[in-house]
Amino acid sequence: MNLDFSPVKASDFGRLSEFFCQRPNKTCDSVFLDSFIWREYYKVQFAISDGKAIQWLMEENGVKHSAMPICKEEDLEHYFYEMVAYFNQVLRLPFKIYLADEEAVEHLHLRESPDFEVTEQEDLKDYLYDGEAMRTLAGKKLHKKKNHLNGFLREYQGRYEYRCLCCQDRDKVWKFLDKWREQKGDDVEDHLDYEVAGIHEILKNCAQLQVRMAGVFVDGNLEAFTIG
Repeated sequence: MNLDFSPVKASDFGRLSEFFCQRPNKTCDSVFLDSFIWREYYKVQFAISDGKAIQWLMEENGVKHSAMPICKEEDLEHYFYEMVAYFNQVLRLPFKIYLADEEAVEHLHLRESPDFEVTEQEDLKDYLYDGEAMRTLAGKKLHKKKNHLNGFLREYQGRYEYRCLCCQDRDKVWKFLDKWREQKGDDVEDHLDYEVAGIHEILKNCAQLQVRMAGVFVDGNLEAFTIG
């Protein structure tokens, strides 16, 4: 079985990006940036199989696992079982997969299979927001968020600015991250430092990764930012 795994690098963005969004997938790993930012924490490696799919190999607390192959839906069954065979025959380990999206589980009939156990992990669920709902904050469900926004507008009216950031603004973001991390103190989970380090690497490779960024400035100082 010829799967040549290698660590994820910024220079892989171009050739891997074309594989994403080939089928419905609402998990966090459905974009390249997620695998890049967490590559050190999860020891993320990838292999391109037959020029049609990305296969994943990761590790957490010494346990190797995978994620759903990134491929077209009609190819999903083939590449899913290719990875099962790789674990069983090459690694000689039971196949373990995280980030199994609902659509893939249903398509592969994994809940009905006697060979697999599917466990839903409530605390690991991703959250998705509707774009128009976030723009309007209409309705009872989003009332709390609207109150937060109105409170911010009242307190900082005339003092804040929301603007797009570019790669040349990386020093501002690094300075913000240093302050944010210092405020968190030592009583935090270790993955937080990996996240900060991952953001540093994204900013170092900003143009190559084609990221989009924006920030909120209060009194001329960056106080919040988004990147994706």
